[in-house]
Amino acid sequence: MAKHQQSSHKQAKQIAKQLKETDGSAIGLIRRIITDLGFEKVKAWADQAIKIEHNGGMWVEQEQRKRSTSGIFFYLLKQELSPEARKAIFRPGKRKKKRDTSPVGTEAQKQSATNQHSTKSIQRTTLPKGASKLDQLQIDAETLRERIAIMESEGKKGVKMTKLLLANTEKQIEKLTS
Repeated sequence: MAKHQQSSHKQAKQIAKQLKETDGSAIGLIRRIITDLGFEKVKAWADQAIKIEHNGGMWVEQEQRKRSTSGIFFYLLKQELSPEARKAIFRPGKRKKKRDTSPVGTEAQKQSATNQHSTKSIQRTTLPKGASKLDQLQIDAETLRERIAIMESEGKKGVKMTKLLLANTEKQIEKLTS
């Protein structure tokens, strides 16, 4: 390995460790990003992702779970890059997507579509910048309670994890109010 490659490899491992990322392909992607954009930029995104994680994290689009620290990092990165840079770094043509092999119109597909529709209807409310952390946590707790009720009524998986998120949110509220 050339000296530059060794350096970017060590830097990628350092960033991956900060982000608690152990997947080899993700570490390879971080290395490619360091090579393309430079260590300082990548380090700044990693630091920002860690800060977001420490301040309550970031929900995925469907809002059924929070992003991992490395997930926040990759999300921030994608938001900052131009479409051309994203294509160059993430190489969209290289990944194969899983195909649905079940017969069209099966009961499982209909149930899946129904479940996707009902949970997407609950949107996380984000308060304006001046709002307090307590206000946001209270809204988050109410959103989680609504999600749990829907998930339980539809027999969905993930109720236990959502209840854990609610308990964590309620602990944070308790700390702020005591």
